[in-house]
Amino acid sequence: MVIFGAGNSFSDDFSTLDTTFWNPIPNDGGSIKIENNQFLTLSAEYGYSFPYLLLKNYVFPDKDYSIEMNYRFSGDLSYGNGIVFSDRELDNGTPLDIRSEDLIFAVWPINSTTVDISSSLCLQTSLGCINGTYVHIANTSSLDWKNIVIKEIGNHYELTIDNNTFLTKDSSRKISKIWIGNPQRTTNPQIWATIWIDYLRVNPENTNIPIIILPGFGGSWDIGAILDGTAGNNWNVPSFVKNYDGIMQSFRNAGYVDNTDLFIFPYDWRKPLTNLADDLKSFIDGKNLTGKIDLIGHSMGGLVARSYAQKYGVERVNKILTAGSPHLGVIDTYGLWEGAKIWDGVWWENVLLEIATEVNSGADESKVAAIRRVSPSIIDLFPTVPFLISGEVTQGIDTMIQKNGYLGTLNQNVGALGDKLTPFWSEDINVTKNNIKITTRSDADSLEGKWEDGKPIEGDAFGKTLGDGTVTKESAVGPFGTGEKLTGWHGDLLSTQNNIGKIFQKLELDPDFAVSSETDSRRKSFVAILRSPGTLEVCDKLLINCNDELGLYFPEFKLFILPGYEDEDLSVKVKESGLGSYTLHVGKVEDEGWWNRAVGNLENAGQVDKYLVSGSDMTIEIVNNPPVLSAIGSKSTDELKTLS
Repeated sequence: MVIFGAGNSFSDDFSTLDTTFWNPIPNDGGSIKIENNQFLTLSAEYGYSFPYLLLKNYVFPDKDYSIEMNYRFSGDLSYGNGIVFSDRELDNGTPLDIRSEDLIFAVWPINSTTVDISSSLCLQTSLGCINGTYVHIANTSSLDWKNIVIKEIGNHYELTIDNNTFLTKDSSRKISKIWIGNPQRTTNPQIWATIWIDYLRVNPENTNIPIIILPGFGGSWDIGAILDGTAGNNWNVPSFVKNYDGIMQSFRNAGYVDNTDLFIFPYDWRKPLTNLADDLKSFIDGKNLTGKIDLIGHSMGGLVARSYAQKYGVERVNKILTAGSPHLGVIDTYGLWEGAKIWDGVWWENVLLEIATEVNSGADESKVAAIRRVSPSIIDLFPTVPFLISGEVTQGIDTMIQKNGYLGTLNQNVGALGDKLTPFWSEDINVTKNNIKITTRSDADSLEGKWEDGKPIEGDAFGKTLGDGTVTKESAVGPFGTGEKLTGWHGDLLSTQNNIGKIFQKLELDPDFAVSSETDSRRKSFVAILRSPGTLEVCDKLLINCNDELGLYFPEFKLFILPGYEDEDLSVKVKESGLGSYTLHVGKVEDEGWWNRAVGNLENAGQVDKYLVSGSDMTIEIVNNPPVLSAIGSKSTDELKTLS
């Protein structure tokens, strides 16, 4: 299948023979066909002619490009046939032998085991050579697959075969034709070798400005770091977070190569933005990139990108594109930071924070205090413009106990960015939260450290405006002028073909390369975590589907997550794989985390403790467990903590 890419790149993997770009002339007794949907073959019976296949309807780049081909030959031969890179096309059926003037480079078998690589251009090592004569480059085996690469760099060619590179003195003849086979009709019948081609690629030498994609809050995972409360060194965007697959594939379609000029920066979103700026600098420095880079950040990722540029300067930066990034903060963080409430987001954005606070909270630590300790980044996403309304009075930011000093200061010093940053925004969702009506918090809230700056009123506490459902248009634009419009919800901004196409246009790339991602709108999830020796197993109530057949199962971390949870009862087992006490955490995460725990002791080899978890309230019922555990089956979370 032929694929065109950026900069007039060309690729054919020969899963089919595309006659739009190839002119096949089989000749008498000859065959041109595709083998196993992956190889092109040219062969012929004993006779006077061999197939002739010409590349057509393709214009090679003017300069600085490479041609790469994988090939081999098989069978006996009494006459030559091969692969020619030239600036001229020979007439089929010619009685004349192939001459040096007919080729620039040739791959031509001279017997059943040896292939001659030759040119009509002198090599830099040639003495007394005149262009236009036969120039031997190398002999290679015809028995194995070979990879040949021909590059035109500057004013000469570089040919690489068998890990050896040969340089011509000049590139006075320009390759414009590739043909395979032999157009000659011989005077006597001949034995012909079979030619096999795996692929052909023509690529301009890389002139792409490197791209770094920065995902949003919760889009990067390091399960070990989350469970242990450590910094971690294995942050990645997991395969089930699909929102960024489309934009990554779009850049690949445009000729970008992973880890060469296309990168995704997975980061520890728990950290303050200033620390993440440091991490991004280390990431960039570690890639040994030369020249400038483009940073494309979704949501929090855009704030990380601009934090880096404002802290370390824009000398390395070509463009910063932010999509739905809350430059003036986002209302939903108020719920998390002051009330341990989740007001928005899909399951993968929220579940890790809940897990982190559940397993790492101190014995006497409130949920709010645990969230603030575990993820201090949240305050850096707080709104920087007045958003709390008490009665008829809008509360000033300076009067608040909890406020966003970092982003506010950043917004006062955007001059250094110049015109580097372009904000992209959506105004399609007219129910995007932009303020909160508050009242005085209760004594119970005060004891739990909640709602220091005011508790949202009962009922609908939110004012609404235009935005993407999470970030208002005003915040997504911030102090950066008018920006450019995208469409859809917050999660759509770097996921749909149309939106990615607009990003491409800003980068002066062809929007036709853009493709969409799958999106995931599920919010609620079930979580089971085992902290101890032992093995975790989670099944549906009927024990039909278990572990990775039911949800996401991470056995090395003793963690199970069921996205899209619908409050169904689940069976959970703790199986002995080492003796000792354990704590089983089960919870469901949506508007907040609703957790329960069971404690037990693995005392005997082969012991299996069985639990039934009620989906409605996370009650843990013991099923056929040792009698010592029956006393904690339906205890509250606080009682279980005391028992543990």
